[in-house]
Amino acid sequence: MGYFASLLPNTFYAKKGGVLYISQGFNYLKDFVLSYPLTFVIYLGLTCYTLVNKKLRDANKHILIISALLMGYVLYAGGDYMHGRSLLLAFIVLSVGLIDAGSYILLSQFVLIILVMLIGYLGIKQIPITKKVHAQINNINDERSHFGYSFKSDEFKEYLSLPITGEFGWAERGFYYQEIYEQLKVSFSVVNGNIGYFGYAAGENINVMSSILIDPYLARLDITKRGKIGHENDLPWEYILSRKPTFSYTPFKYWNVNAHFKWKDAPHASIIKDDSDDSFVPILDLSNKEFLDKYSALTGKSIKNDVDTAQRNFLLSLTKDTADYLGFLKVYWYPYADAEDQKLFDLQSNTIEWVAGESVYERFEATQIAKVDEIWSKAKNPMSFDQFVLNISYSVKNR
Repeated sequence: MGYFASLLPNTFYAKKGGVLYISQGFNYLKDFVLSYPLTFVIYLGLTCYTLVNKKLRDANKHILIISALLMGYVLYAGGDYMHGRSLLLAFIVLSVGLIDAGSYILLSQFVLIILVMLIGYLGIKQIPITKKVHAQINNINDERSHFGYSFKSDEFKEYLSLPITGEFGWAERGFYYQEIYEQLKVSFSVVNGNIGYFGYAAGENINVMSSILIDPYLARLDITKRGKIGHENDLPWEYILSRKPTFSYTPFKYWNVNAHFKWKDAPHASIIKDDSDDSFVPILDLSNKEFLDKYSALTGKSIKNDVDTAQRNFLLSLTKDTADYLGFLKVYWYPYADAEDQKLFDLQSNTIEWVAGESVYERFEATQIAKVDEIWSKAKNPMSFDQFVLNISYSVKNR
C-alpha cells in the first residue's frame, strides 16, 4: 500500500482473486487430488477422525477453520495456472491441525516406522498428472518440471555453481542488454514478457516492461475472457507504447524491420537473431536523444536518420490500408521528425482516408495517459514518509 498505492498486490488483481471462478477452482483442486491420491486419502481420514473426536476437534478447530477459509478462497478465485501452488498454504495449515490426530493413531514405534516408509514411497511415486502426460490440463501445468533445468547426476556440482539457468535463452538476452548498459551508462527500458530470467540477468539499470504482474495499470484492466489464470488479458499496444519503452516490438512489421539495430560485438550478441524468436527487439523511443546518440556510436549506425529515411519512403508510397500506421506515426515518430518530414507527413496523410485523432494510439494519449501517469507517479516518486502516507491514502480511496 505504501510503495505502490495499491490496497492489494498486483498479483491479486491480475489473477482476479476478487471474481468468482469456482469452476476453475474445482479444476485446480481436482489437479491436486489426482496428483496425490494416497496423500489425499490419508489427510481425508485424519480430518474425519479429528472432526468426530470432540477433544481433537475443540483443540484444533481454529486451525481447521483457517485451512478451510484458505482453501475456500482458492476455489472461489480459480486457483492458479501453476500446479498446487495456491493450495500449498492451506495444505500446510491443515497438516498442523492434523498433528494431534496423527499422534493418537501412532500407538507404537513400529507404526511410526511404517508411516515414515509410506511417506517416502508416496514422495517418489506420486507426481503431478500434467507431468505424466507432459501437457497442460484445464490450463494448469507443473511449472517446476516445465522450467526445471535438465542435468545429469555427474553435472550436479556444475549446475549448483551457475548464477542462473541458461535455458530458453531468456537469461542470455538479459545479459546482452546489460552489456549495452555497461557500454552506454544510460538507463533504458525493454519490453519483454519474461521478467524472471531476463530481468535478473539484465540488472537493476534496465526497466523490464509489459508483464501484467509488475504493472499497476495492466493488473487492473478487466478480464475479457477466462482461461489460464494470470495469462488471460492481451497486452494493449496503445498502453505499452505510451510508456515509451526504448526497445519494443510494435504491431507494425514495417517499423519493426526498419528499427532493428544490433551491437554485434557484444559478448552475448549471438543470442540476438531475428524476429522468429522475438529476440531482435527494435528501437521505439525517439525522445531519448542521449541514448540514441550513444547507441548509434556503439552500433555504427545512424539510428535516427535510418528510422526517418524508412518512414519518409513509406510516406511517399502510401496506400489506403495504412491508416492505423499513420496514427502510430503521429504519436511516436511525428513529434521527433524534422520540419520537412512533418510537412511531408501532413501532405501525404491528407491523400488517404485517415482522420487525425481516430487511431487507438492518439485516443489513448488524449483520454488515458493522465490516469496512467497518476498511477505510475505513486510508484516512481522518490519514497519519503510523506509519500508513503499519501500512497496509503490513495490506495484506500481508489480500492
